[in-house]
Amino acid sequence: DHQRATAGALADAGAAVMLPQSQLSVDRLDETVRALLADDQRFASLAEGARARGRPEAAETIARRIASIVGG
Repeated sequence: DHQRATAGALADAGAAVMLPQSQLSVDRLDETVRALLADDQRFASLAEGARARGRPEAAETIARRIASIVGG
């Protein structure tokens, strides 16, 4: 399942917290979010991990590649 693979890759890179659907509940999500908001260092670490993995130019790159393939 591609969503689990993506979430796992981000979690492994320190860019996300993965909560498997089988363990997800309102209480678990609330607990996780509150813990992150209370831990500035952990929150900053996740933000840095996300920035390092981010590709803000990805949509433009994909569009240019498609345009070049179709002759645009």
